[in-house]
Amino acid sequence: MKNFVFCVALAATLQLAQADELSGPGHKTLVNEEWGTVFCSDNFATRSDPFGQRHQVDSDKGKISLSKTVDGWLVQSPNQNMRLRRQQNVDGTERILVTFNSATYVFETKANDYTWIFPGDRVYFTLREGELRGALGSEGAYKMHKKSGGVAYNIESEAGESQVLLGRKKYTKFPGSHYVIVRKDGEDLARHPYLVHGVVFDNGPVGIFVRMPRNPVLDALDFSFVKSVASKVPYPEPKVVETPTKERDPLQAVEPDPNEDPLGLKRNEPPKRDMKNPESTPHDAKGNNQWNIVPK
Repeated sequence: MKNFVFCVALAATLQLAQADELSGPGHKTLVNEEWGTVFCSDNFATRSDPFGQRHQVDSDKGKISLSKTVDGWLVQSPNQNMRLRRQQNVDGTERILVTFNSATYVFETKANDYTWIFPGDRVYFTLREGELRGALGSEGAYKMHKKSGGVAYNIESEAGESQVLLGRKKYTKFPGSHYVIVRKDGEDLARHPYLVHGVVFDNGPVGIFVRMPRNPVLDALDFSFVKSVASKVPYPEPKVVETPTKERDPLQAVEPDPNEDPLGLKRNEPPKRDMKNPESTPHDAKGNNQWNIVPK
């Protein structure tokens, strides 16, 4: 049993090692900004302009284009357009708006509050000392307390209490570093509601990932700790181009088969006569043989 658990842990470690550290396993980061990333599946060919303002993905669903706009990014796919806009308001609020599935998902920061305003749902997060420290929504709530000495936190929710000690690690493919969990005690972190690394808007070959506000614990979580919003708009079926069948002109003559003689116009080939032995010539029933009777 111990060997089995070790093999599962090793496989999970290898899978995470091969993951895109900014956008998650199986993804390739095309755009990396302060708020998050725009990505595509890592098995598709991509082309980008020299300035990183436009990208094209050759996917199995068709060509997908990404272009930078004045306030964000526009992703144009065969099934729907996905758009991210970033707004800085005069009252000090900041908004990130993602248009997806014919709806708008809002991430709003105002003073010490950070809010998800999603269709039919609203979640309130609290900020303290520039870090996210708690959440409250329809699925429950949690509070996070920073401990003195090192980078350590206590997390409390209806599920129980967890203690986390953190360290830092450099990215392997990207500049900079991120937090990692060095030691964890208490309740499983997955049981705390809204304790996530970010929100993924998944449109199949492409997607947008919006990070949570700064917090070492959330930064250390892997991409199994995300809220995922999947596409509700199917991609169109690929067009099958059929070669049209050319209709026959009724006035055009039909070439006969050289092996056919429907009118019996071809003369049957008579048996060949043996000049040295005329009497041995076989008899032709149709009378085509002129030498049936040997002349005297």
